[in-house]
Amino acid sequence: MSVQHRLAREQDAVAHTLARVRSLSPELTLRRGYAIVQRADRALVRDASALTVGEKLTVARRGCSADASNPEGARIGHRWTPEPRSRQRPV
Repeated sequence: MSVQHRLAREQDAVAHTLARVRSLSPELTLRRGYAIVQRADRALVRDASALTVGEKLTVARRGCSADASNPEGARIGHRWTPEPRSRQRPV
């Protein structure tokens, strides 16, 4: 295998790895329309069924975040929209 061929293969491998890392970026997750939900201690919420009624949360969307709570209790598959708050802060 020539040095040039091996260099080209390694460049492709680096480009592929870089694309995978970028795809995991929280910023790209937000750009796709998802939200990142955190508890008051900044821990990520990975499963809505683990939330408790009244728990304080921060919901981050593309370009902003808002404080919220879980007023009714989490229900899997239920779309819940936090009430708008006057105090939104940039992410």
